[in-house]
Amino acid sequence: MTPNGGEILTIGSPYTITWQTKGPSPSSDAYVNIFLEKEGVVEFGRLNEFGVPASQGSFTWGVSQYFVDTQEGARTYHQVETGDKYRIRLIYIFNTESQPVESVEDFSDDYFSIITD
Repeated sequence: MTPNGGEILTIGSPYTITWQTKGPSPSSDAYVNIFLEKEGVVEFGRLNEFGVPASQGSFTWGVSQYFVDTQEGARTYHQVETGDKYRIRLIYIFNTESQPVESVEDFSDDYFSIITD
């Protein structure tokens, strides 16, 4: 998975987040949700609007904003800030046909930084 620690991302410059699907055989509609973690806050914000097909193996983020869905169902958008304690959290939904839905998750192994140009 990338970023996996030590990278420097620049606000406004696209960065391609990558992953490899391993483990259980995915259903045909398996997908990945991508979250931004800052300083240990696990669900700080989400980067992708809809699940990215797991087989795609990548998602290009503009390194500009993230969003949070509130308990009331509203969606708020936020500008990403510079900092050096960011990680990515991937949630891989590999069997949408089971109840409950089967998933696994992965985090960047270490922090990466976000800077301005």
